[in-house]
Amino acid sequence: CSPPLACAAHVFDMLADSDLLASTEHLSVAEIEELYNAALADVQAAKTALPSEERESLGRRLGLLGKALRQAKRRPPEKSHRPEFLAYPAATELPRCPLDARFVQSFSVDEATSARDFFDEYGFVVFRGVLTQEECDATIAEIWQYLEDNSPGLCRDDPETWETGLSSDRYGLPEAQAIFTPQIVANRQNPHIYQALDCVLPRLERDGQADGFDSPHPDPNSVVVTQDRWCVYRPAADNESWRTSENLHLDVHPWTYAGLQPTEIENLRYGTDSSGDHRFPLQDFRAELTAVQGRGSPTGEHVQGVLNLLDNLEEDGGTRVVPGFHRSFACWLKALGSLEDNLSQSGLHDNWVLQRAAGGGSFKFSNLDPLHNLSRRVPMRAGSLLLWNQLVVHGSCANRSHNFRIAQFITGFRAGEMSPARAWSRAAAVHRHISGLPLQPLAPHVFGVASTEAAEAAELRGRKVQSNASKRLPTYYATGQSGDSREALAYVHVCSSAAKGDAEAVLNAFDDFHATHRPLLHVGPEKGLHLDDAVRLREPRRALELGSYLGYSAVRIARLLPPGSMLYTIEENTDNFKITQDIVAHAGLSDAVVALCGTTSSLQATLKKLGPFDFVFLDHKKLLYLEELAQF
Repeated sequence: CSPPLACAAHVFDMLADSDLLASTEHLSVAEIEELYNAALADVQAAKTALPSEERESLGRRLGLLGKALRQAKRRPPEKSHRPEFLAYPAATELPRCPLDARFVQSFSVDEATSARDFFDEYGFVVFRGVLTQEECDATIAEIWQYLEDNSPGLCRDDPETWETGLSSDRYGLPEAQAIFTPQIVANRQNPHIYQALDCVLPRLERDGQADGFDSPHPDPNSVVVTQDRWCVYRPAADNESWRTSENLHLDVHPWTYAGLQPTEIENLRYGTDSSGDHRFPLQDFRAELTAVQGRGSPTGEHVQGVLNLLDNLEEDGGTRVVPGFHRSFACWLKALGSLEDNLSQSGLHDNWVLQRAAGGGSFKFSNLDPLHNLSRRVPMRAGSLLLWNQLVVHGSCANRSHNFRIAQFITGFRAGEMSPARAWSRAAAVHRHISGLPLQPLAPHVFGVASTEAAEAAELRGRKVQSNASKRLPTYYATGQSGDSREALAYVHVCSSAAKGDAEAVLNAFDDFHATHRPLLHVGPEKGLHLDDAVRLREPRRALELGSYLGYSAVRIARLLPPGSMLYTIEENTDNFKITQDIVAHAGLSDAVVALCGTTSSLQATLKKLGPFDFVFLDHKKLLYLEELAQF
């Protein structure tokens, strides 16, 4: 067998002149120089031995190689020995399970202290038994059903059909950017998964009640679970085309995380504004992972995870991590230099930043980077959850076995990391996708929406206040709200969709939410026309509304009042009262509307001072109309 460069020289002999320069682009200076010297020797040897036409061909080839050599010498040197390599952590072997060394050491969710210590040292931890075997089987069956429903011809029991709907180029991921099927959504609310995430995420020191925490989530330390998808690796022992590419990366923009460039993470609205995609607002769900900024904590704001659904051995492919990289992150980033020097891969040894929306991004490591030698596979049992610090370099290895690898991706962060506007917008987007699915007691923490149990309890409270037990009244008769967070979602939709100061846009946004999302207890456009006519006819100076709800009719009335007139609107529910105030302000009508929190009875003295009223609009419990009118 010829030496490698001799083989290369033979190949170059067969190339057309036009292809030769392009073929040398990825060769080193030394390699091109050796080819040039060989061509020079050929020219010298052919001075008398070859016809003139062949000598001319050899001369042209020598000239092209000379040009290629000059270009190569002007190229920046390959960064095969980079300063950031010195910041890499030391090689670390992972502790194995004492009962079965095929798997990495794991912990139960009740071993919080030991699990946290392991996480702090290695940057990752495995929690075993977070799903039962039945839950794993149900999730796998649902994934196969999804694939068969969306990939005609695919059959889970027929390997001949596994070319359809399953792609190694997509790392076994579905085309959809997030999955909202019942078992997948149920897993996101699983108490053991919540407990595991709560164990490793850094706690915020704020008290939600004391600070007036404004969020659809109950507490700043509520664990918010991201909306993601799953992966299926086919058995690739006998079919190399089914093997996924191996890679290492960080799912965070290093310079954004370090505060060296701005983030727009708090501007994310998850498709709830007029320019977003109301059908599938998933770009923002991806951006919230990669655009975080660290706040002096050694742990990232997000913890990433993989929920394993089958026993996953070393040869089955799957997640690998670089243990301890989270502790090396700061020194590594400093050694990288400026962002501008890391925006592209100019050579095979180069790593680079792939910039994404909202100031986010991911950092890609070259396949030639020595960091690959420090990565370790994390084999684990079915029903286990692998969690890793966001600052830990990770990636995947290809499946080389006769077994499937099937897993669900789960990421978590604290609710208190979000601004109120972002939190409410996010909850509204999540609610659209999980509407109609069973929600567990943790749903308010995980999703920011009321659980099915809470909604049913609210309905039960509504039934108890109904004098006629055989007639079921809606929940809002007891609480002033529907019990399923629709009021908060409507508020987010209106403020995100309608321009500030545009009262007509505010009304249209309410009507749009009512028509396309969930019904609201508002006057609406048709009855609203009659209300408009009444206001125009009466031209009131002091108007009173009993039952603000969310401020729709207050805006409708106030926009038509004569200059200097005033509307007083009363709402008993404190949450609705706050929404009404914000909606009125958003519509630019604060000078014409005063919202009062209470009932006609509790506010009787105040109303007598404000009266008399020349226009009264009653829009709440009809059984109270006569009683309340008698007070005036």
